[in-house]
Amino acid sequence: MQIAQLENFLQCGNLDIIPSNEVKNLPSAPTVIHIIDLDESVEVILQLADGSLHSHSVDSKLVKTNVDNLLEILQSLRLSSTAEIDILSFPRSLYDLLIAPVKTYLPSSGTLVFTLDASIFPKLTNRAAS
Repeated sequence: MQIAQLENFLQCGNLDIIPSNEVKNLPSAPTVIHIIDLDESVEVILQLADGSLHSHSVDSKLVKTNVDNLLEILQSLRLSSTAEIDILSFPRSLYDLLIAPVKTYLPSSGTLVFTLDASIFPKLTNRAAS
């Protein structure tokens, strides 16, 4: 049910979520996007299937502010009356900060694996643990 909701939200019909311990069993090597919090900066490291690496840094305050604002909207009691453009502005900002700078290195097809540093999403990880 959650996968269907996520596919609906992302407007895709082929989302295949697998446990991280099964990544090594994929038919072809995935492209991995590591997002790592280093206090002052967030490092985005793109590891391509051929082993090559590409990276860039982002001010961690920008990322955390967008994450906090997105979580605030999503957890708001007024979510249903919030304009779609307001909801989507923060994920778009996160995309622009984190993914857009390495987009040119992404393959046109294949599997993407995201590894996220839990310290960037503390409210989300604390909520999931309770």
